[in-house]
Amino acid sequence: IDTPCGEMHFQDYWVGLKGVLPVKSLRLKGIDMARPSPGFLKLLKEESVVLLGPSNPVTSIGPILALPGVRESLVGKKIVALSPFVADRPVSGPAANFMRACGVPASEEGVISLLGKVDLFIVDKSSSYRGECVRLDTLMRTKEDSIRLAKELLELISCS
Repeated sequence: IDTPCGEMHFQDYWVGLKGVLPVKSLRLKGIDMARPSPGFLKLLKEESVVLLGPSNPVTSIGPILALPGVRESLVGKKIVALSPFVADRPVSGPAANFMRACGVPASEEGVISLLGKVDLFIVDKSSSYRGECVRLDTLMRTKEDSIRLAKELLELISCS
């Protein structure tokens, strides 16, 4: 992470400094040498639907999609993505700062821009996103919320 105070590791920025510094740019150090596991690529090839969870699109989902062969393995698959935003803000973490540093808006539009092809986009019912989407209560406060949302997602995926 490049900040006005210099380059630093994610843990130093987020855990050590609580993400208070502006972010100028980001770099995935070592991504050129990273490889997905054979089991992961095999699973991607076997499945017809891939669910991208509500994680930071820059530091969680982005590095996975940047691995050799991953995006290619998604071609022809139904991609379902769950937005990491609730009430037009990231649920947690530095996603907004990181998205802006990547040149995309800190919004659902920015999430779509970073993820690429998405066939079914799930946003929180509080979202002001105007694109094609399905609105659900996506905030998982409890185990019961997580179970409810998982059931709703499975139902949506099986019906579409």
